[in-house]
Formats: sequence, structure tokens, C-alpha cells
Amino acid sequence: HPSAGVRKNALMVIPRTVSSLQAILSSNILNDADLHVRKTAFLAISEMPFSEDAAKKLLELAEIEENGNDAYLPQAIFAAVLSHPTEFAKRDISTALQNPTEKGFSLPDRISRSLVSEQYPLDQRNSILFPPDVVGKEISLQLIISKADNPLEGVLVAQGNNSNGYSLYIFQDALHFAVAQNDKLTIISSKKGLPEEQFVIDAGLKEDGSMSLNINGAEIAKGKTSGLFQTELSPRRVRVGQNDSRNVVGKYEGTWWFGGRFSNKSTLALQKPGTEIQTIPSETMATASANGSVVVKLAVIPHEMKFSKSSFTVKAGAQVTIDFENPDFMQHNLVIGQKGTMEIIGKAADDLARNPKGAEQNYVPKIPEVIIATRLVDPEGRESIVFTAPTEPGEYPFVCTVPGHWRIMNGIMKVE
Repeated sequence: HPSAGVRKNALMVIPRTVSSLQAILSSNILNDADLHVRKTAFLAISEMPFSEDAAKKLLELAEIEENGNDAYLPQAIFAAVLSHPTEFAKRDISTALQNPTEKGFSLPDRISRSLVSEQYPLDQRNSILFPPDVVGKEISLQLIISKADNPLEGVLVAQGNNSNGYSLYIFQDALHFAVAQNDKLTIISSKKGLPEEQFVIDAGLKEDGSMSLNINGAEIAKGKTSGLFQTELSPRRVRVGQNDSRNVVGKYEGTWWFGGRFSNKSTLALQKPGTEIQTIPSETMATASANGSVVVKLAVIPHEMKFSKSSFTVKAGAQVTIDFENPDFMQHNLVIGQKGTMEIIGKAADDLARNPKGAEQNYVPKIPEVIIATRLVDPEGRESIVFTAPTEPGEYPFVCTVPGHWRIMNGIMKVE
């Protein structure tokens, strides 16, 4: 059908049968030009009976660079692979994990690893596309937290409810990790007085039921529950930076929004007990404490199409928080790129300006040259981003990629 909306709706209502799966595989809809349709196609086959043909097709599609670079397609492909895993399960990825390419690990390698050790990004703005099933799996939470102007309180991560569920939250200047199993609630907590500015949190639940809670690599609390979850959690959706009063896990009051900020590298990891696999290095977690942290205040100068700073300096590998404020009368964003890529990002922004769906992407180009970006910030609005500075010294551009802005609204992040 010529309409992407019709194709997408057809995928949503098509019966989850073998014949439907064959119809999808024999068409070209898994390569649809509309990425929303493509995503819906992957999610559709994730609910269909196992097929070796589907497994082979998914491996082929995972190798396409456009699929790997998209913000959502890798999650949708992984959801489909969970139903059709054979081609990914048989791959030997040990060499690839020890020798990543310049662009990091390929999507097929990441998916193969995730069959035994799943990893999901924790993002306050975007929910996990395919909510994970924690039954029979060890749980590891890794977050880099940065304080904001608001009180540092609220739910960091929560899944399930107070009968069966887990949550990580800050309440009364202490960190708490709660696990509820069969109506029994176990909570381990830090002492009051959390670190200033930024810190790294690790929390975990192991096969024997042991619970751990670390801040900046130091164990601050441990406890014991009955073991791993044996029942699928409900609701299955992972709440990040928020919760709702109907599904509280722990001891706190009300519907909570987290008052601080997350690093874009914060993760939820699930692993089958006894699995031995090379861990993908996490530069963010390794360097966040060692290389220090810095908070940068950056704003738009009203009516001048300029940032309030033409440059700022950070240490290589440091944890950086940028508080971006927009007192102007129009929308702006903040995009930080790799060294020497301002023209590349600018050209991609010009191309995106002609795309009817550019605003849906916050006018942020989906290219590897972009390190991190805010969403579109409305007039009188503000946005914070937390990330790890590059380890290689040099000058890294920052720009506003709203159509027509980047040539005037730009500056340099100096990494020393």
C-alpha cells in the first residue's frame, strides 16, 4: 500500500501465525523505507512462531548499518531475535568482544551477547521498547547520577509491584534497593548523606538471593532475599526516573519523579546464572569516579541566536553534566559532536530540515559523529544531559541543529 500508516496498521493487526510470518518474510516490509513501519514489522514477528528462515533473515538485517545506528530498531530486532534466536546463538563472538571496531561492537555481536546477558539503556525520556522478562535471571543496575537544582529524591528504576517487583530509589538523603517477592519486601539502604554532585550506583540481585548496593565502587549495603524472580512481573514496563502510586515497590510516599539527572550510559542488565561471557567494557562506569566530574551551565542569549559561552573546558574521560537553559522566544537544542565534525553535523542538520519527520527527531541527525544531544527545548525551558567526555584531547564542536541555526549557534568543548 502506498501509505506507511496503512502498512503499519496492517502489521499491528495481522494474525500471529506461520502463514503471516511467511507473508512478511516474502515481502520487503522488513526493509521498509519508513522506519516506523520497519520497527512494527520486527515487533510483529517477535510474536510469531519460531522460524529458521526468520532467524536467517534477522541476522542479515542486523548487519545493515542503518538498522544498527537507529535509536529504536536494535531493540525491535532484539525482540524478534528472542523468538527466532538460532542464527545468533550459534555465533562465536569472543574475538569480536575483545577487538571492537572503531565504531564499537556490531549489532549482531551485541544481540548474540544479549541472548545470555541482556542489556537495556535506562533513559528518563524514552521507555524500553520491549520490556524485559526478569524470570530466572540475575539483575544488575548501573547508573551515573548527577544532582540538579531540585532535591535529589525519587525513583530511579522500578519494575513490577510490591508483591513481586524491584526498585531503586532515593528517599530522605539515602539510597534504597527494594526487592518484593511473593508479598515479602526486602530493602537494603545506604546511610544518609549521599555524595555531592555526581556518583555511580551499582545494585544487583544474584541467583542465591544476595542483594548488593554500591556507590562509586564501594559496597554500602547488602542483604538476602529468597532468590531470583520466578513469576513474570506486572506491570512489565520498566519505569525510569518515575513511578506511579498503584505500583510502589519499597517504602516511600506518592507518585515520584526523580529530581536529579541520569547519564546516557545507565543500564539494566539481565544474565542467566552461571553464564560465562566476556563483558563489553563500560568506559563510562570505569572512568566516572577516577577522572572527576564537572557541571557546565550553558544558555541561549535571547534574540541573538548565540550560546552564552563560546567554549568550555573539561578533562578527558570526566563525567560531564550540562545544564542547558533556553530563555529565547524560539526552540533550540544542544548537540555535541566528535572532533572536526561541525560541518558534517551541520550538513546532516540541513538535510534533516527538509525531512517532514525532522521535528520528531528533535532535529538531531542520527549519525555516529553525534556524541550526545538534548531534545528540542521550548522557550523558557531547560534540559540537562550527562555523559562521559571523550578520552582523546582536542576541540569538540557543540551546535544547535534547529533548521538554519548551526552556522551561527556553535562553540567548542575543549577536552584536556
